[in-house]
Amino acid sequence: MIRFGTGNISAEGESSEAPVMVSGLLEATEEDIAIISAVTGARLTPDQIYILEPVVTSNALDAYFTRMAESSILNYVKDAAQGNPLMTGHDTMRLAIGRSFAGRLEEVDGALCVRLRDYMLRDHHVDGNSTDDIARGIEAGVNRDMSISFGGPDHWYRCGICGLNLFDENCPHCPGVVYGEERAFAWVEDAHMIEHSIVFSGATPGAVIRKARSLAASGMLTKADIGFLEDTWRVRIAGRSLFNFPCKRNKQEKAKELASSSTAQDIRLGCEARSLGIESLDQLKDLSERAKLGDLYRKELIETALAEGIRARGKAFNKPLWERMFHEPGLGIDDIKGFCTQFKAESREKFGRGGRKITPPGLAQVNLPGQRFDDLPKTEQDRQIRAFLERTKQG
Repeated sequence: MIRFGTGNISAEGESSEAPVMVSGLLEATEEDIAIISAVTGARLTPDQIYILEPVVTSNALDAYFTRMAESSILNYVKDAAQGNPLMTGHDTMRLAIGRSFAGRLEEVDGALCVRLRDYMLRDHHVDGNSTDDIARGIEAGVNRDMSISFGGPDHWYRCGICGLNLFDENCPHCPGVVYGEERAFAWVEDAHMIEHSIVFSGATPGAVIRKARSLAASGMLTKADIGFLEDTWRVRIAGRSLFNFPCKRNKQEKAKELASSSTAQDIRLGCEARSLGIESLDQLKDLSERAKLGDLYRKELIETALAEGIRARGKAFNKPLWERMFHEPGLGIDDIKGFCTQFKAESREKFGRGGRKITPPGLAQVNLPGQRFDDLPKTEQDRQIRAFLERTKQG
């Protein structure tokens, strides 16, 4: 379901008068009663109902750069004669407050308009709405804006520039954007009126916005075009597209899209830098590169330490256990270096070359009283490493 807004604008993008509204109430006639009875089967009297004649749509350019084609307007008049529901705010989860029983075409300020003839029951309360209150609002000019929901299996959007279906991949145009000296718009073809509503203001035509978002995501709209559409429609266009429609792009357009995504990445990184108290994006990128180098150095150092451990202790070296410990975040580079030096010293001692034994600073607290870690039996070293890992896990 797509809702048609009430505000009209000119082809140049300037506001113009929108006759889409309801103004005042009318007295019911015997002819009205007869038509209502024929359409709905209800037997009513003139004093039981309110009569109103809202203009619900026209073929003028609306605020979302769409126009109702003749095929749709003629359908709306037929729909009105069959008893189209009158709602409030397009809330189809509620019951109708009234119903149309006739419709006709009128020319107002050069635009072809659809005027309905509706009725509401007097003193009728439905889903929290009072028809008497709504009627007083209409008479006072408070409730005056109208809008329709339209759709149907055959309705479509015809591009006002190229004539193709607006969502055809060969149509590169977005309603509201200027191409050369012409501002694009779309004709709404073969639509039917689902319901019509009294609203606080015009609603959002989702299909046109989806097309704009699709073209923006494909890099086919300039920043100025996006800004104009967002300001006019008061919705977000740039950003992730909710619906991706296929668009043909050449190499230059693909490069533009890539540059756009890179810019978005820079914005995200800039926000991250500010949250970390880093002054500039370049500084964050520099720190990120250094961090990558640091991770690579740690990985290579762990591999060296494990190799030295195997060389020094052979099959007695519990590689999985030591590897787990080396990857603990709480174990620093100096700790790993210390173990690497210790294993090298063990190798030299094993092969008769001697060497100085070093206790890594990170494990200074796991030693037994009065003993150095590297003086402990290998099984005791493994036990204390397990204890260290368990404490790290609990912390």
